[in-house]
Amino acid sequence: MDFPEVDQILIRHGLDQEPAFDQVGIDIRPIPDMNGCPLGLYYPDSANIVIPPDGYESVLLHELGHRHGHYYYNNLSEPYAEDYRRHYQKGSALMYSGGDFDRLPRFGELFQEGERGMLALAFSSPLYDHEVMTLKQELARYSQGEPLPRLIYSEDGLPTLTIHFQKGVDWLVITGAVMAGTFVGTFAALGYAVYKISKDMPWVVPVALFGLVSVLSLRALSRKASEIGIVGRYAESRR
Repeated sequence: MDFPEVDQILIRHGLDQEPAFDQVGIDIRPIPDMNGCPLGLYYPDSANIVIPPDGYESVLLHELGHRHGHYYYNNLSEPYAEDYRRHYQKGSALMYSGGDFDRLPRFGELFQEGERGMLALAFSSPLYDHEVMTLKQELARYSQGEPLPRLIYSEDGLPTLTIHFQKGVDWLVITGAVMAGTFVGTFAALGYAVYKISKDMPWVVPVALFGLVSVLSLRALSRKASEIGIVGRYAESRR
């Protein structure tokens, strides 16, 4: 993300004239290493927002939601900021795309009980049917009676396994543990993308919904795999 993109997002959503954002400063720079691995930051004391260069529209809208709630209602809560984002961003929302599997379990904090999401895992080589079945079996071990996620495998471009889930147990924590324990080393996973899915979206989401941005991101990871090896929560408000 860069400053022209920020301006385009504000104008597209009619937010460039919003009084709550008149005095907001937006800084585009890497996010410091913090507990919870935030994807963006809002500083209430200075009304400054920090978005990383690899941040997405969803992160900016979420942080603007923190500012909006703070300005009008002195409300810095995560639910308010997320409701604000959903008002402007329908369908699927890309939260993160990258190759740091250590962060994957932390993204479970993005999702509230009953909320739906989607995880796309990209691999360096095709998976066999029994390998996908093994992953299903590993997920089932930790389901605690909750409905299992729907797994869809595709070889359109990079071999990609998409996991469609609904928050009951924390499927991202479980998947992260499974990947760290077995599958990263076995299947050479290159990267992943985390999405939120609005309630008005169908449960079976076509792979095409992942969009060009994440596909290009994962392909870039593929090109850099030999250099980087095998490869927030939403922004927490700093109070």
